[in-house]
Amino acid sequence: MRIVEVASLSDPLFPAWLDLFELSFPTAERVLVSTFVRALAAPDGSVSHTLLAGVGPEGDLVGMADYQIFPAQRAAYLWYLAVQPDRRGAGAGSEIYRAVLARLPSKVCALLLEVEKPLLVPEVSERQLAERRIAFYHRLGAQILEGIRYTQSVGSHQPPKPMHLMVHLRAPFGPEQAYASAHEICGDLIQRSGTLRYAGGTAGDPPV
Repeated sequence: MRIVEVASLSDPLFPAWLDLFELSFPTAERVLVSTFVRALAAPDGSVSHTLLAGVGPEGDLVGMADYQIFPAQRAAYLWYLAVQPDRRGAGAGSEIYRAVLARLPSKVCALLLEVEKPLLVPEVSERQLAERRIAFYHRLGAQILEGIRYTQSVGSHQPPKPMHLMVHLRAPFGPEQAYASAHEICGDLIQRSGTLRYAGGTAGDPPV
């Protein structure tokens, strides 16, 4: 699988990338598609989303990712990562995740990402999927930042949703620093609620 950047609206991978985005995430967790259109159309790079595509040997889209870099906060944010349903379980998701890490500037100390809270998912099968997602990111080195209340907001078209915030360390970056960076990025969507600590995963796994 090749990992490439979707860099323009005319990129032939962009329609399939959008299709996978819309099919992979619940409506309540999806930003408007115009977010990505603006990112690719901005002539000066002012919209800083980076869209990655995992491409199979036949040129087919295997997976996708969307992330942003926040230099002032020494952090990056992985907003979305998904793999085609019939290609899951073969390592494509891990490969795309590691590609995101490998593309981050050296000054970025942590990659932030959000995942569903399994206990808040009423459907048993969906709860199990949420648990597997957390385990997936744990295996890759991300940890849950505990001691916070974090609410995902994809825009005024959807209600806010409580989520876990996970942190993948690329350099020494304590829980207090991760919280401060996340608060600067997300504002009042993240609030301290107790002692800050990392839970699960392996601290400081380097990008592979």
